[in-house]
Amino acid sequence: MAFRRAIWLGAILTILMLVFLATGLVTGIVELALWAVALILGWVWLLRLARPRGTR
Repeated sequence: MAFRRAIWLGAILTILMLVFLATGLVTGIVELALWAVALILGWVWLLRLARPRGTR
């Protein structure tokens, strides 16, 4: 369940960033911030998924 949620979250963020890139509405600084947030969220999800099943 968490894995699907992570995939959907990543897909939505990626689509949003591609839209921003295509339209040019976002400045470079904001765009970099979005990428940083997406990377951090992705690593957090990966680390949570890598843990053994029994622990939280």
